[in-house]
Amino acid sequence: MTSYLHSYDNYQSDPANYNAVKIRINNPTVTVPENTNPALYNNYKAVDVEVNNPSVIIKKDPTYNYPIANDFVTAEYAIPRNYNLPDITPIAIAQLTNLVNNKTLINAELELSKVPALNSTVTEHFVIIEEEPDSAEIISIEESAEDSVKKDEATQILVPEPNLTTTEAEKKHNVTFNGKNQKVEIVPPVDIKPEVNVIKVVTNLKSQNYDIQAQQMEEIAKNAAMDDKKALPYIVTEIFSSLIDIVQKDTSELTGPSSEQIDARRKIIINELVKQQTLEKNPDAKDIELPHTISDKELKLAMELSPLEQAERNKEYGLYTMAILAKAYTNEVEKITGNVMPLTDLPGVSGIVDTLRFNQNPAVKVAAIDALRYIKRDEYKEELASVFELVAKDPNPQVSEVAKMALASLK
Repeated sequence: MTSYLHSYDNYQSDPANYNAVKIRINNPTVTVPENTNPALYNNYKAVDVEVNNPSVIIKKDPTYNYPIANDFVTAEYAIPRNYNLPDITPIAIAQLTNLVNNKTLINAELELSKVPALNSTVTEHFVIIEEEPDSAEIISIEESAEDSVKKDEATQILVPEPNLTTTEAEKKHNVTFNGKNQKVEIVPPVDIKPEVNVIKVVTNLKSQNYDIQAQQMEEIAKNAAMDDKKALPYIVTEIFSSLIDIVQKDTSELTGPSSEQIDARRKIIINELVKQQTLEKNPDAKDIELPHTISDKELKLAMELSPLEQAERNKEYGLYTMAILAKAYTNEVEKITGNVMPLTDLPGVSGIVDTLRFNQNPAVKVAAIDALRYIKRDEYKEELASVFELVAKDPNPQVSEVAKMALASLK
């Protein structure tokens, strides 16, 4: 191994120069005022350097000197030499204490009779031989590998046969309870379905067929009106979101009634007004002469609703349905908790109020007012009064009149 250290002779011939601080100053000068007393020259110094307690610290060479071996290193170098066991070579000791993967020890060649009598402690798998208080060796007392294999072959694990049965076989068994035979009746599995198929309800509410939407909302309102508990399965986010979509649908591009439909409806309205006025004057009148003759075709055409009219009709249905569900919900919450939910926390209420603010159809606004009146209670009086006061200023006389009636009903 090549050494990078100089010999002692080299250090004497070529000494190294080590300095903690090296300062070299050439020709320093200082300016002295004229007519200065020469005795004061010692107070003027070109350089003033003061070094206190200089010392030299020897740093140990960090280079590691690897051990030198002139021959191959055998296993016996890895075994301690302080064993006092007769006729046991270091190789035998290595075989004796060979630790294998299953954490057991092999002693196929060492005879225990050769081991001198020492203090020992027998454990479940090993004998721990203590030679000195500070040292110990572990010797296995398990059988040899061949004996172990033979023993494993002789020991067979019996796997029980599977106990297979059928429903018919189980029916034949009699079960005793308190000394009496009890007949076991196995009930076939039943597919339990939820009380309300929410997926089907949401699908119908999102249908492009307005009649299917209307029928589904009518079913919800009918069940909820019977009992508050029947309304609870419908109070889910998906259903309320679908109802709000119906109420807030943009119908500006939908087709309205045709001129033929409008004309047929006008004739029917005029005839009904004439009937009403005639009966007010003469309640016994039977044959009333009507100004317009309505054919079956015109009657059928007048009864048909355009897509615009169907969508606006469903907005009214949606408002009523949300009001019924919201009232049932707050009633159930009060029964369980004893608390009344705030009006703003009721599902669907924000959609009803937005209808009063933004919708231009007077009929839909009237439906929204009726929906709020349906869920009114003393705890909501102040909030509902504020809403009705604003709607009472609506430019449509029908809407403003209904709002004033609703406001009066709160007092």
